[in-house]
Amino acid sequence: MLGVGILGGELAAVDPSTFSTASLVAVAYLIVFGSLVAFTAYIWVLHHASVTVVSTTAYVNPVVAVALGAIVLGEPMTARTWLASLIIIGAVVAMVSGRPRDVPEPEAAVEPTVERAA
Repeated sequence: MLGVGILGGELAAVDPSTFSTASLVAVAYLIVFGSLVAFTAYIWVLHHASVTVVSTTAYVNPVVAVALGAIVLGEPMTARTWLASLIIIGAVVAMVSGRPRDVPEPEAAVEPTVERAA
């Protein structure tokens, strides 16, 4: 999108003196924690956990983002938000606490057959 904006001539309309400190800190935060730290942690978990556990990050990340918004910025947590978060966390727990699928099923005991002599 940066390339499209530059090609569209929007770069000439940018005035860095209008950037607030809060917006620059927010962009720096997103670069460091939203990209570098998060991607590094994702790759580490990918090498040390099952794919099932790693895939749950797609469900847990929004809950973490909402919680951080409530804690850091004082954003409201409605009953609907709490309920949705509990449903998501419950689903993730159900997904990762079940029986692993790569473990073969135990075979039923086969009773030996005895042949009779005629």
